[in-house]
Amino acid sequence: FSSCAETVNRSLPTAVSLVSGEQEFIVSAPNGFCVDQSLASKAKGSTTVVVIDCIKINGVNGTYNNRRPVSAVLTATIIDFQSSEVKNIRQLEKLLTRKPGINFLSRANTNALLKVHKIEIKNEVLFFLIEQRGSDINVKQSNYFWRTFFFIEGRIVAMTASNFSDGFNSQAKLKNLIGDFAKNTLVANSS
Repeated sequence: FSSCAETVNRSLPTAVSLVSGEQEFIVSAPNGFCVDQSLASKAKGSTTVVVIDCIKINGVNGTYNNRRPVSAVLTATIIDFQSSEVKNIRQLEKLLTRKPGINFLSRANTNALLKVHKIEIKNEVLFFLIEQRGSDINVKQSNYFWRTFFFIEGRIVAMTASNFSDGFNSQAKLKNLIGDFAKNTLVANSS
């Protein structure tokens, strides 16, 4: 998150277009958040973007989005995953709740144990509330985070929402936030 220190960034859109394979996908941030294009990363078979808090500013040269203090960090990863055994959300749930698939629920490369507190499916979106002790990155964060998974045109979209508070109300707000993120992205890709 090296770019989090930057205070003025006129390249914070609320939605971005990503290419996975030969298909184009739109990632659409929830209200009050923007996609930080400077933090986008590609790895073999996946593309990840980071979504951060932002606010609309009316400046002399027009309207633009600017950073605001971070309340949550969201990520969206489009995964080029093709499998004859995993074609729907129920099959994906089965994969992610057994070894070795459960390892995909981790939020970082860490050997910290995962504990899944809640699993639910709502409108073909798979939600996980997960507890995992933070890695040693010297950043205080909540041990709880939400992961969602869903399909868009045969690709798996994985989203993560983390914040800095362990309270129950915080977890509920974070679930609503990641739910809005998933819904916005699904709607943006439904045409």
